[in-house]
Amino acid sequence: MIGQVQTAYLHKDMDQGRQSSDTAAIFGGEELAKLDEELAPPESRTPSKDHAYAVIFGIERYRDLPQVDYAMHDAEMVKKYLVSALGYREQNIILLLNDRVTRSQIEARLEKWLPAQINNNP
Repeated sequence: MIGQVQTAYLHKDMDQGRQSSDTAAIFGGEELAKLDEELAPPESRTPSKDHAYAVIFGIERYRDLPQVDYAMHDAEMVKKYLVSALGYREQNIILLLNDRVTRSQIEARLEKWLPAQINNNP
């Protein structure tokens, strides 16, 4: 999908007489800021949720797979949305990015931390 969007922007730029050989630079910067603005959490906020928890993973760089552009940014935006719009407490959200997302970290967060939060705060 991202490739299709980048290709569309590339063709649009070429139609308007601009040269662009780096498709990765086409969808980013200004365009990313525009999307952030459009997808920003609404101004109205739900009441604080003391017993809502989330574990968010954002991995852009894999050892044996192609890079996933914007995965870290997307994960950070999910966290921002949970706090700003849905009333999650920031300390109730675990955000793990890139090399911090290991099997042991996933197990620790999903099998230990999350159940402990739920059991200790019914």
